[in-house]
Amino acid sequence: MHRAVFFLTLALSSSIAMGQQSGASFWLTPGMTLRDAKGNITHMEIKDPKTFSMKVYDRGRWITYYYEPNSTTVTRVEGPDTSEDYLYENGKWNGLTVRARGHAHTIQATDDAVVADKMPRVTIAHDARGRDTEIRRGNEVVAAVNYDADGKVRRLTIGAMKLEFSVQSEGVREVLTANGKTLITTVAKSQGKRQFPVSFDPLADKLGLSGEWRNSVHFSQSATGSLISVSDELHRPLAEIVQLGGMGAAFDTNGAPLFYDVRLKYTAMPILADHGDAFADPNTVLRGIMPDGLIIPVSGDASAYVSRPGDGAISSLWTATKDGTPFYHFIVYHEAANQRAANLSFPSVTSLKTTGNVTARRRSWTVSPLMMWECGMEEHWACDSSGSSGYCYNYYTPVYCDSGGGGGYNPPPDDSGGGGSNAGGGNHVTGDPVLMMAVNNALSSAGGKFGDTRCSQDLFKNTKLSDGTSLADVLSQRGTSAASWLTDSLRYVNGYTNGACAGHPAWTLVNDTTVNVCTSFKNMGASQGAVVLIHEELHTLGLTEKPGYPDAAMDSAQITQLVMDYCGG
Repeated sequence: MHRAVFFLTLALSSSIAMGQQSGASFWLTPGMTLRDAKGNITHMEIKDPKTFSMKVYDRGRWITYYYEPNSTTVTRVEGPDTSEDYLYENGKWNGLTVRARGHAHTIQATDDAVVADKMPRVTIAHDARGRDTEIRRGNEVVAAVNYDADGKVRRLTIGAMKLEFSVQSEGVREVLTANGKTLITTVAKSQGKRQFPVSFDPLADKLGLSGEWRNSVHFSQSATGSLISVSDELHRPLAEIVQLGGMGAAFDTNGAPLFYDVRLKYTAMPILADHGDAFADPNTVLRGIMPDGLIIPVSGDASAYVSRPGDGAISSLWTATKDGTPFYHFIVYHEAANQRAANLSFPSVTSLKTTGNVTARRRSWTVSPLMMWECGMEEHWACDSSGSSGYCYNYYTPVYCDSGGGGGYNPPPDDSGGGGSNAGGGNHVTGDPVLMMAVNNALSSAGGKFGDTRCSQDLFKNTKLSDGTSLADVLSQRGTSAASWLTDSLRYVNGYTNGACAGHPAWTLVNDTTVNVCTSFKNMGASQGAVVLIHEELHTLGLTEKPGYPDAAMDSAQITQLVMDYCGG
């Protein structure tokens, strides 16, 4: 959900490591080697001071980094499936050129703007607290965000469509309107099990996809994490997305630009360094309900989507124009699979010219009941309310998850990982390669610590929330493990240079999935950094701390000691 500071490109392989020294001293220090509990090498670095390069072995693959002489400034990366040039401006990393499959794509970004090959510039305006308020493509406003006095998102505007939120006892009430007419009202719950790395809803027809594309499209990530390849159910290429942290630029198989994928930032920047490293977020109650992704095509209407929708959430909304008439499309996600068309209620303000269900295109794949289960339904709507009267039609498509129930992925469950890929999680630190690799170093060390069940299981079983729920139960409810949650679900980004970062090496929002890593984190060794990240992981699972939460059981130092007691220093 967040795009902290220069929260833009490149998710390098989530376990690449690098020493924390800078300059010539880095090249005088041998590379690190990590082993699992059985003694097998899981990570290895081989430095060559003669060529100022370093080969990194991680998860069975080798990646080579090239540096400016006697420095820790990365200039080029070569992986098994991509080669990448780092781009700098005034000494700051602000871009990337990725070469793969005969194409070269360049994306450059700051916290305020992004531009990619043959695509118009997109700019993001913020308020005084760093929250997104307006997104423009060129001079055109494509999206706007309004907040209430408490800091919660009140309204998201996408073209002629407005999505409003109000918190009620039974859930979050969403009201979607277009040109002042109500299209649907729904009550939604918080985040669900299924995660979608990106939305192809507005371009499904152009790419030859059906309404069930989430159950057939495959996503595979490059070894460095900078490129996501998208293919259909027969593994035919559809598109590729160049990533720069909270930004992405998508291109078709011919290299033609398709759209930007922008992660929206709704959370205000913490300004009090003495309140610990865990902060409250007024928008926590809206997580899984308010859209966190924005699709901005080269031309035409923008659209919004929820990457991990909750039950009843309007998970996607977009406008399509046919013969000059705008049709307003939206999808309501149902976590339970027993929702059927018989339960349908049409928007009361529209007159229905068509009420029959629309049959989705036939799928060319099958689902094995041993691997997948129907974990939800999507209620697809299209409404024309541009005139004095309008009409809506709808149809339903199933949503499948893996048999474990966590995260979900697209059939067949092979190389892709589908919706369960870590396209949203992992290391998205940008602008500071040393900090970026310090995070990877710590993640690798944390993986080693989790090889001991005392760290990976007992810590989470014995740490409980105020209502008595253990963090192990929270992990189980989310269908994941401590190790997977740390590396695949949490997103690591640059922390702010003031506020919380003035007194902490990292900070997060309780129950959030973004960990902000500060400059001082570079001064930590791998093991110490791992302790910090596991500490932050506890907060993302709901653990509060004093003094920000006066009723919490522990303060920051006590939580760190708890982690060290179970996982080592």
